[in-house]
Amino acid sequence: TEAEAEAESQRQVEARMAAAPAALRLTGADLLPGVASFLGCYKLERGRVVNGRPAYKHIESGVRWIAFDGFGWMAQKESSLGEERGVLQLDDGCASPDVSDVTWYQRDGNGGWPEVPGLRCVAMTEAEAEAESQRQVEARMAAAPAALRLTGADLLPGVASFLGCYKLERGRVVNGRPAYKHIESGVRWIAFDGFGWMAQKESSLGEERGVLQLDDGCASPDVSDVTWYQRDGNGGWPEVPGLRCVAMTEAEAEA
Repeated sequence: TEAEAEAESQRQVEARMAAAPAALRLTGADLLPGVASFLGCYKLERGRVVNGRPAYKHIESGVRWIAFDGFGWMAQKESSLGEERGVLQLDDGCASPDVSDVTWYQRDGNGGWPEVPGLRCVAMTEAEAEAESQRQVEARMAAAPAALRLTGADLLPGVASFLGCYKLERGRVVNGRPAYKHIESGVRWIAFDGFGWMAQKESSLGEERGVLQLDDGCASPDVSDVTWYQRDGNGGWPEVPGLRCVAMTEAEAEA
């Protein structure tokens, strides 16, 4: 009967939730720049059921998730939770992705989904995940350059003020990465938005809003060779091939 079917389905969901690991870690592979930020540790979102399976939120930034899309598992933005949209795909209907030995795929930005043979999804306790995540954040902060300079390009009028030198805001962690404040004006920042880097107003710090965008989940934007984009004010984001982000000492930036 319909009631029996619903009861059985609910029983299966409850069994999956009870058996779900408290945390997961995506590790073991060099991913494409626009995908790399999805590596790291995720905690079970208790009580959250997505398409009959548990869902996991990234510890460093709540905009990144691992969830079931109805057919397999996706690493995806929160805005796409449970949909067949994301950047990493595991084509396995298993109860949780850590038990699968199927190869993951990553989105390449050109319509392709190449395999990522080295990528592993590992079950962890919540305490292990939080400790590992903290270790990764501390390592990034310790290695972060003391200052950055955006240079080398003629930008659109509404964007040009973001050129110049930025100092590391010590002790400030934004989505698991260091953040940099413009030396001339504290309202302009370079910060990580959860997926890539943004030059943005202080009021948008850490959000997917700004005027310059680097689609790379690298530890700091000076190490990237990916092309920046600038907002044109008409809904477009044209490339800025000449724009460079250069690491500096604090003394060099202030000079």
